[in-house]
Amino acid sequence: MNQIPRGLRLAGSGRGTGVRLRLRLLLAGLATLLACALYLGWAGVTDSRADRALSARVEHTLDGLESILEAQSALTKLRRILFVSADLGAAQGQAGAELGPAALSALGEYQSVVSALEPLDASVHQLLQRTGEELVATALRAATPENGDVLSARRRLVVDFPRISGPAELALSQLATGFQRDFNAAQTQARTQESRAETISVLAMVVLGAVIFGLAYLVSGSILAPLNRIHASLLRLNAGERLEASPVAGNDEFGQIGQALHELSRFTGHLQEVAFVDGLTRLPNRPRFETDLQDWISRQRSFALVFADLDQFRTINDGYGHRFGDSVLCSAAERLRTLTNQGQVYRYSGDLFVMLLPYAGEDYRSQITSQVELLRQGMAELGLVQDRRLPFCASFGVAVYPDDGSAPETLVCAADAAMFHAKRQGRNTVQFARHNYALQARQRLDLADEMRVALREGQITPYFQPIIDLGVGEVVCAEALARWRHPVRGFVPPDEFIGIAEDSGQLDALTDQLLRSACAAAAQWHAAGLNRRLAFNLSARQVRPGVVEMISGVLRETGLPAQRLEVEITESAFIERPELAERLLRELRGLGVGVALDDFGTGYSSLSYLLRFPIDKIKVDKSFVSQLEGQRQAAKIVAATIALASSLEITLVAEGVERLGQMLTLYELGCRQQQGWLFAKAMPAAEFEQWVRSAPLRLDGVVRKQMDASNEPLGEAGRRA
Repeated sequence: MNQIPRGLRLAGSGRGTGVRLRLRLLLAGLATLLACALYLGWAGVTDSRADRALSARVEHTLDGLESILEAQSALTKLRRILFVSADLGAAQGQAGAELGPAALSALGEYQSVVSALEPLDASVHQLLQRTGEELVATALRAATPENGDVLSARRRLVVDFPRISGPAELALSQLATGFQRDFNAAQTQARTQESRAETISVLAMVVLGAVIFGLAYLVSGSILAPLNRIHASLLRLNAGERLEASPVAGNDEFGQIGQALHELSRFTGHLQEVAFVDGLTRLPNRPRFETDLQDWISRQRSFALVFADLDQFRTINDGYGHRFGDSVLCSAAERLRTLTNQGQVYRYSGDLFVMLLPYAGEDYRSQITSQVELLRQGMAELGLVQDRRLPFCASFGVAVYPDDGSAPETLVCAADAAMFHAKRQGRNTVQFARHNYALQARQRLDLADEMRVALREGQITPYFQPIIDLGVGEVVCAEALARWRHPVRGFVPPDEFIGIAEDSGQLDALTDQLLRSACAAAAQWHAAGLNRRLAFNLSARQVRPGVVEMISGVLRETGLPAQRLEVEITESAFIERPELAERLLRELRGLGVGVALDDFGTGYSSLSYLLRFPIDKIKVDKSFVSQLEGQRQAAKIVAATIALASSLEITLVAEGVERLGQMLTLYELGCRQQQGWLFAKAMPAAEFEQWVRSAPLRLDGVVRKQMDASNEPLGEAGRRA
């Protein structure tokens, strides 16, 4: 750089030049300040207008979201109240039912809320109006079921309500998505305003320098800081976080934007809660579980998927009502949440809960086993629900990632199949997934589909096994047993398809078809002079309102006298619903139908059953009969049962008699009526009729027939016979 000579720098011209330069710089700075002030004033007016427009857009978005939330809530409330009203009306058999006060109130509230959506979207408004009308119409139809078929009415409610309300819920979701897009546009506009304000502030600080540094500092403190907080809040919202308070205090534009963002955060959080939190138990719901399961798999975390289904929950619902059942679900959910120290608990559906439990180390199997066993034991402990103490016993199915599958669907199927196997093993147990469990589950589904075809084509028919009175040498009764001759599989064991019929909802159709066929065959025997009683088994699940009317109708259609029919039920029907069972059995007795207690001795075998319930016959279970020849205790139990039945004047039948020694021992103990393969297997109706007319049935004839077949000496008991 060229240096100025020393003398020149000391001359006055230098000082004047410096003063003029400073003056010029000052004037330039003042001019720039004025220009900046004018520009800032213009920009401020423009930004103020833009801020108000943005605030209006955000408020419009909030109002729209609030209206959508209210519509969703009103639709849910209307569905629930209409469902309960229709279900109650159908259960009480109220013909021509009308909407109750609660349903009318919910309908009025729904129509009021839906009307607020008309300015937002007229088509959605019309769809919601139609949906409300269809829900009301469906509820009224379900409240007056045809032929008093309450179960079908309830099924129609369960199927029709989601079908009717589904389009409305989808339309509301799409409308909310539109508002979300509008809010995203507002976010973009806010970022643009922020960028422009930052640019203006930076230029002002460079031009004005030190003179306006303090002013620029004040401006940056009053504008940039709120914008930065708003920007940070927008980033948090985009990341899915929730704002606990407004990012900017005050009543100015920034304060209003901050308050609007806070309100939007609150409503967005509520929407997420509605979408991913179970409304009853407050646990994460199935959509959240599916999202988390995919996330855990994508991150390759080591974990166990556990299904836990409450045992006997249907009995609780039927016995104490759905409100009590909801309380049980909430208590069970809290118990699971408390017991699960690591991992996450979800409500999957109904009384089914799901857990994701992480593990680490090579001994993960023992870790998981210990964890799940602690869950099982903790759930089995008594809990207090509405002043009632009861356990929350559950059946647990466990699938381990990645051992039992690497895809979400595979893991879910494996855990569900293991849980189902735990149910079949006696409940309140833990089962780990195995390959054959899933295979068995698929086979059961296939067999359930094939059973529908079998019922339609008449492949399942009653076979008849004789019950013989050896004292008089006659067949006194024929027990109808279900037999399925599959065109491909051959005979399917009843132990396989009876349980499938219960699980797939086909038990009623199966029972109705078998009872009609059996009663028709017995009516033909009666007309031909073969007066034998017919025994028919009823499941404990079928001891419910309507069963007496069904049996009465079948007897009336087939022409079989009621005195020719007896119904066999197990002790579980008394245990689960004692009051209902007593009333229904007395109604059957009133018709003239006999009542037999099947499988006596395998359950609680309370003597109070014999006093309280109208029982005509006791059937000793084959598990005792099979041990007569080897265990003295079994013989003593059977002898005591025979003595008890004799003193109460109740007929006693021993079932499962397969050996000659069993028959003779029972006969010596005083049991005259017996049933089992020793005499005959179950046969079709025509073959049974021929067998009855030709078989030797007196005690000596049966003994000699069996001895001729086995070439064994009669023994002392045979000689006495």
